[in-house]
Amino acid sequence: MKRSDAPAGFSVNILLTVMFIASAGLFAAGLFLPVSVQLKTFVNAACAALVCYDLVIDAVMRFLRGRRLDPIILIFVSVIGLFIAGASAEAAAAALLYKAGLLFRAFYTEKYGLTVGMILDQRPEAASAVVDGAIARTPTGTLNAGDVISVSPGERIALDGIVISGQSEIDESVLTGAREPRPVGPGSPVTGGSLNLASVLNIRVTKAFDDGDATRVLEYVNSAGRVKSELEKRLGRIARVYTPAVIGAAVLAGLLVPLIGRLAFGPWIRRGLTLLLLSSFSGTFAVIAQSFVAGIGGAALRGIVFKGAGYMDTLARATSVMFSKTGTLTTGRFRVTDVNTYGLDTGRLMTMAAYAEYGSRHPMADGIIEAADANIDRFKISNYREYRGLGVEADIGGVLVSAGNAEMMAQLGITPDLSHTEQSVVYVAINGKYVGRILMTDDVKPDAKKAIRDLHLLGVDRIAIFTGDKKEAAAEVAGMLGITEFYAECPPEEKLKKLKVLMEMQLPGDKLVYVGDGDADAPVMSASDIGIVLGGFAPVGAGQAGSQNGREDADLVIMTGQVSKVPEAISLARGTNSVVRQNLFISLAVRAAVILLVLLGLLPVWGALLAETAAGVLTMLHSARAAGLYRMEIRRARARSRARARRRNTAPGEEEAGQE
Repeated sequence: MKRSDAPAGFSVNILLTVMFIASAGLFAAGLFLPVSVQLKTFVNAACAALVCYDLVIDAVMRFLRGRRLDPIILIFVSVIGLFIAGASAEAAAAALLYKAGLLFRAFYTEKYGLTVGMILDQRPEAASAVVDGAIARTPTGTLNAGDVISVSPGERIALDGIVISGQSEIDESVLTGAREPRPVGPGSPVTGGSLNLASVLNIRVTKAFDDGDATRVLEYVNSAGRVKSELEKRLGRIARVYTPAVIGAAVLAGLLVPLIGRLAFGPWIRRGLTLLLLSSFSGTFAVIAQSFVAGIGGAALRGIVFKGAGYMDTLARATSVMFSKTGTLTTGRFRVTDVNTYGLDTGRLMTMAAYAEYGSRHPMADGIIEAADANIDRFKISNYREYRGLGVEADIGGVLVSAGNAEMMAQLGITPDLSHTEQSVVYVAINGKYVGRILMTDDVKPDAKKAIRDLHLLGVDRIAIFTGDKKEAAAEVAGMLGITEFYAECPPEEKLKKLKVLMEMQLPGDKLVYVGDGDADAPVMSASDIGIVLGGFAPVGAGQAGSQNGREDADLVIMTGQVSKVPEAISLARGTNSVVRQNLFISLAVRAAVILLVLLGLLPVWGALLAETAAGVLTMLHSARAAGLYRMEIRRARARSRARARRRNTAPGEEEAGQE
């Protein structure tokens, strides 16, 4: 996570640090030792050369390759100009202070990146691989998908995989931010870096080290600057005007003012060269970038992975949040509550439906297969077809079985039993003849109500549900959560159309967020301003499963199935934006004050650079606050709610309940 305004490849290392210390020593010697002026000039020149030679060479090479003027060139010209003007001590001080600022930014960002990396990636370097019944310690990087590893209590899981034997609890707080241990057993997915707490687990590896979820999260965090924020883009446009303007002011102050006003050239040339030192916006860009990196790193430690600073900036302006129902607001673990048959016994209907649903990744399929409790022979299944958002169809030993919703039955020319029910329904037909329906339900997630309440507290004024489920089932969930707007019986194409209509209704600057958890949501997430996928690391079909496609299309990945992480992400984004703007104000205010004082002749070269460096250090340290602001907005909103309740002589809980 090397993010600074320094040239490409610039980083903190022992050689650069030693050379900087040696340069500082030379500068002190030239400043305080009673030697001749010529020797002091030579010492100061050696100091400036030692401290800046690597930056100048790199800048010149890049200029020759891309014909792009680097800020380092302007610094170099200023330092040379000061030497020519006879201000060798000030020239050396300017070089030292500029390099000190670069070193601090590089040291801070690298240390922060290493800290986040060490926390997020706690996978051991070796694992106990099971080979022919024997256990051998094997380097983690040499293991592949399909290998089996054994993990003892108190040991961290080396790689992502599926438990094949053993019962235990694991601590996943490193990647998900979850506070409570999760019980696991055969068939449970586990993530590399998690801590095994109770007993021995045998795990079949599903992803090699470089493909693991910890690696993916670190890639997202480290490439946070890949997507620029709106503020950074705006500053880029300002910088294209600011830099030439300051260079022009430097020429005006250094040459034209003394020439026209018949003033002494020496002091004004120094002022012009000092302005030239302040002509780059790169330090301001570095501060903004580091503020976003701190916020994104802090979010990742809580299981919220932003894929770029631009997405965090956009999420901070969210005013509308649309939820997919199944697997997002509900658990996605369907259970069969009743079976209505017509001319076929219940066991036979459930078995045929289970065969048809065997290849489906929809959560309803898992519930049907589990309830059927049939020994499925997958070789009997042929010509499997999945109609996206509608249902499935397959030949089972020469029998055509169709299972899906009412729209699918209508398209097949089949008339099902459409009598009223508030539950989700799967209609079943055999050889084109309707044979019954399976009534199913899944529970609302425990934290869903809290998520909706927190969104209201954050000022999100439009919350809606999108689902392909029946209107009655959608209305029931919406009523339980206090959501008044929902769109039911929507196949993926219809969801996309309705979403585009809602986006066109938004006011300028408002942003719409779509929260989903799987393949069917990928097109809608791509079309929204911000797409959020829940359960990002879980395999498809595991209840809170975020699919790989959904994960790739999403702008933000929540590593657990907790929907309450959505308002937490918005809160963190707004807190980070607040820190970014505070840092920008500090940086620009100091820059304006320094330029004014330089023009008035009240601030020497070293004073101007010292003020700039101090402002950079202050804003870098202040940016660390972004990592801890994930609940700031919600806490403030709750405090305002309690204050209003006291003024109205009502209990805070009553008012919050009203907002649910």
